[in-house]
Amino acid sequence: ASGECLHKLEGHGYSVFSAAFSPDSKQVVTASIDRSAKLWDAASGECLHSFEDQGHEVRCAAFSPDGKQVVTASRSAKLWDTASGECLHKLEGHGYSVFSAAFSPDGKKVVTASMDKTAKLWDVVSGECLHTLQGHEINVASAAFSPDGNQVITASKDRTAKLWDVTSGECLRTFEGHKDEVCRATFSLVG
Repeated sequence: ASGECLHKLEGHGYSVFSAAFSPDSKQVVTASIDRSAKLWDAASGECLHSFEDQGHEVRCAAFSPDGKQVVTASRSAKLWDTASGECLHKLEGHGYSVFSAAFSPDGKKVVTASMDKTAKLWDVVSGECLHTLQGHEINVASAAFSPDGNQVITASKDRTAKLWDVTSGECLRTFEGHKDEVCRATFSLVG
């Protein structure tokens, strides 16, 4: 690796919040304050699709494990088809903006984290909310699935992280002790 810049992905009107590679590293998705997310060809740098109609800044975009879908986090979360660029589902139900969104390892669920103090679990096929994870006192900044997909960890500005059961939606444990907000929590690769 030479460290040489291969492509400058230009096309957003304002700052980019996040960028992520597809599982096969052939595409990149970017999320921007300009209220859009864009899908790029990693080899050529060409913009393949622009995921518009977000309504607010897009804080996060992530690929499904098979790379066939993207989830974006904005005022609500949306599921997009990477081949056509079409919106498959609008995941509505949060009271305020969504900070983050992530697919489960099997690609069948999405978890979203919101300013409304909750995280939500969604079914990818139907777009239905499966559980609302309530218990944080302030904004939930991020949420992530365990490697086996059976648990979710949430991080909150209330200075805690919480561990949740995906099947029941119950809080299994609260991690306390931080002196300031918890911006992100994640699992080790072995769970």
